[in-house]
Amino acid sequence: MGESDLIQQIETLKAKLARAERRLAGLREKSKHLEMQYEDARTREQNSHELIMELIERQRELNVMLNRANIMLNRTQEAMALTSMELNEMAKALPEPKKAEWAERVARINELFKKTGVQDAELLSLGSSESDVPKSLETDELKKQADQLFNRKESIWQRTERPKPPNVEAEPVEDDTSRSSSSGSAEDDQLAPEITIRGTDSAADSDSEESTTETSRPRKSWWQRLAG
Repeated sequence: MGESDLIQQIETLKAKLARAERRLAGLREKSKHLEMQYEDARTREQNSHELIMELIERQRELNVMLNRANIMLNRTQEAMALTSMELNEMAKALPEPKKAEWAERVARINELFKKTGVQDAELLSLGSSESDVPKSLETDELKKQADQLFNRKESIWQRTERPKPPNVEAEPVEDDTSRSSSSGSAEDDQLAPEITIRGTDSAADSDSEESTTETSRPRKSWWQRLAG
């Protein structure tokens, strides 16, 4: 064998070694990925196991609750059965109702319903009449007052005949008042005049009264009279 053959073999071996190293590097990377996947699978399995245990515990709790609910339902059914039996016994113990009594009761109930209907109708009619009457009364009163105040033919200032003034006469009236002096002997009599008014004309009483009252007092309007 020559040197050239040995060199060729060495080169082929080097190429194979490089390929083997490349495969080894790829296999190592694959092993790392597989390890990561394995760890993920283990963690998932653990989590699923924990979830399964929790679900089992919840199922047990639900079973306990269902058992209690079944017990309560059984007790309620027993109580309902007992009450139904008692009610049946009480119904059997009661006397049988007569047809005449039932008819009388039905007739009374119908009469009561009719009376309530009539009373409701009366109340409605009364309410409507009460709501209408005061308005008409108020309007009538307002019209009357307006006619009395504003629809006069002659005012006070337009009257031709004026009332004569009353005659005033003064009459002396004696008034005894005692004044005590230091000696106690002097007494003076004082005379105080008293004024009395006497009317002379009786025909003009209404005109004079209206003129005096209307001139002395200010006239009030109809709304002030209603408010006052």
